[in-house]
Amino acid sequence: MPIRLLEMDGEAAPEGRLAMAENPPLEVLRAQRHLEHPNGALELVEAVLCVADTEVEDFERRYARYLARPARSDGPARVFELDEARVTIIPNSGLATALPGEQAPALPAFVAYAVAVRDLEATRALLHENGFPVMSTAGGDIFVPATAALGAAVIFRERSRSSESDEAHQGRGASDDRIS
Repeated sequence: MPIRLLEMDGEAAPEGRLAMAENPPLEVLRAQRHLEHPNGALELVEAVLCVADTEVEDFERRYARYLARPARSDGPARVFELDEARVTIIPNSGLATALPGEQAPALPAFVAYAVAVRDLEATRALLHENGFPVMSTAGGDIFVPATAALGAAVIFRERSRSSESDEAHQGRGASDDRIS
């Protein structure tokens, strides 16, 4: 199946091994079976890279080269809009505002990824039923903190909102939605 792939590691990618791929043709995806997930996950829509505040511009330039497109500013973050997803670079000072309670384990680091879901409230209920802590962002997304998700926060975004590139998902505060 034809797929475009870019992969880097070592000193060229201090944030860790980096691989980017695009989806296979739609007819290949339609032919696959067992695509339903209980949490309603449909597709990966964002990767969030946290960097030192002083390195945001350097990382923005690097990723502009990698992705062959410019970033847009979203508060302190830089967002690269891809065809159906995005890569967000956020300064360390903005991480706790975007994702309350989150701290990068090291800098630079991929600290979160976002998944589009069919029904955000159904996903929230499933996460709660399975004992996961759930936080809410001011932008309307929910996330499972990195400490409960094997080291990277998992953001869940309703599909209708996941494609709204003008909607800010970083840097606008959040509220705790944990189960007591």
